[in-house]
Amino acid sequence: MVSVVVCTYNRSRLLPRAVMHLVRQTLPSRCFEILLVDNNSSDDTRLVAEALAAKHGNVRYVLEPTQGLSTARNRGVEEARGEYVAFIDDDALAPPDWLERAVETIRGMLPQPLVVGGRVEPLFVDRKPSWFRKDLETYSWGDEDRILRPVECFYGSNLFIQRRLLEDVRGFNPSLGLRGDRLVLSEDNELFVRLWGLLGPDAEFWYSPRLRVLHMVPETRTTLRYQIRRRLAYGQTVAIRSAGAPYSAKISKLFALGFEMTWRLVAAVLLLPRARSMRHWTIADLGECVWRAAAILALFGIRIRYKQA
Repeated sequence: MVSVVVCTYNRSRLLPRAVMHLVRQTLPSRCFEILLVDNNSSDDTRLVAEALAAKHGNVRYVLEPTQGLSTARNRGVEEARGEYVAFIDDDALAPPDWLERAVETIRGMLPQPLVVGGRVEPLFVDRKPSWFRKDLETYSWGDEDRILRPVECFYGSNLFIQRRLLEDVRGFNPSLGLRGDRLVLSEDNELFVRLWGLLGPDAEFWYSPRLRVLHMVPETRTTLRYQIRRRLAYGQTVAIRSAGAPYSAKISKLFALGFEMTWRLVAAVLLLPRARSMRHWTIADLGECVWRAAAILALFGIRIRYKQA
């Protein structure tokens, strides 16, 4: 069995559409369950989720009162009955064969991969600005099936992990990930750092581009302001991940970030004359400097609270 964990917070309007795409999977319903983990929502999420659970026999409602996406995901793992746990966001839509493809991928390989993931592609629910390119909201490791390299990870909205492995690494880090409307990122990256550390560089985390989901992107996330804010928030979470490191490691991290920021800035300036759009250049090229600058400031204790769009 596969346990599909959908963590949700104040998105009662979007939740039914996401769940409908899951219950209509080509994989027989006896082979999977859907866990709707309500992360202490203040809207009518509970009523909506409980109604969905009453209507569909393989849907369960779970309340997690402690705020935080990572905490909600960990609660989903605790409640899961399946051998594998699948994670998908409450604003993501799974194609009908999503689970069937994942199960075929897992069963079709020997030894069976402990971790499987795929593409996350944007579904623009409002008018997309002409300058905004799809790659800014696309998470992919290419068009060919392959094993991840040790520096890579999967995005948490299209991720399958063996439940026992998640328990071995104690799940997601509760200090990272969205917390209510607070924009804190990098929980997926940090999880994979620990997975690589546990299993070693020869671990086989399998990527399949055919395993894809659509992630709904509202107009508010296609603005320059939001995209830069997200990069600033990412930089701060990079610093949070270094919070418990020795002083010498923090100094090394500062020098590394400073060096990377400098050469990224040089590269961005060189790319400017060829940029098709100033806004896209600011996000895609200058943004690489922005998150590193935010990480440096956060390591010095200078942090700002950013809100999710």
